Amino acid sequence: AAREAARAAAEAAEEPLNPHDVEIRFEDYHDEDTQIQVIMDLVDNELSEPYNIFTYRYFVNNWPNLTFLAWHGDKCVGVIICKLDHHKSGTYRGYIAMLVVIKRYRKLGLGRELVRRCLTVMQREGADECVLEVECNNEGALRLYQSLGFIRDKRLEKYYLNGHDAFRMKLRFKKPCPWHEPQEDDGIFKAGLEFLEKEKEKTRRQMEDKSELAEAIRNMDLGKEDVGEEDQTLSLGLWRDGPLWLQYPGKYDPPKPEVSSSPS
Repeated sequence: AAREAARAAAEAAEEPLNPHDVEIRFEDYHDEDTQIQVIMDLVDNELSEPYNIFTYRYFVNNWPNLTFLAWHGDKCVGVIICKLDHHKSGTYRGYIAMLVVIKRYRKLGLGRELVRRCLTVMQREGADECVLEVECNNEGALRLYQSLGFIRDKRLEKYYLNGHDAFRMKLRFKKPCPWHEPQEDDGIFKAGLEFLEKEKEKTRRQMEDKSELAEAIRNMDLGKEDVGEEDQTLSLGLWRDGPLWLQYPGKYDPPKPEVSSSPS
């Protein structure tokens, strides 16, 4: 309680951040000597669940590519720790074990970016899904994960040591993913762009084909030399609903029968 009060007082004394003046640097986990204590201090200060050093080492040593830190200058202001392994259900499952952003740095998109980076790695390595637990009363975290495509899978009663219930949330990976954003080094996103470009090209060709069809119909003998620009859409319905001179009596003249000149 004393630690909570001291932390609240320190946060209140800090000036509010201007998002436009905050430059955040992200780094992956690569050095236990310089990073693990920083991670432990940050998590212990922000989360209610206590963890020992062996828990941290289990995650960061086995899946260092699924741990990312966010820095503002020389201060670590956010961290995410995940894993990826085969679940007993047969799926290749990612798991978000810890996500922490210092309160003063929330609502800047840091949590979203940390999660996005881990989800990108998971899908790149062939994950089928990702799961996590979040306190049922943590509205901010629920909104964040739901905006990234997670759904509530089940409610876990008295899941946390403080007696609070948790929601287990799950994201099934699919393409295109709702959490993707343009990144120069994001191979999955580039692959997604290639897919979208192919779809755009296919749509463009279909539109060209329709334009050619409309042009051909306009040039057909409908009793007038030209249907006219204002009737372009009507022309497209010619073979679906019958000739225009039957659809719109009085607007178009029926075609005149051909008169062949036979020798008398």
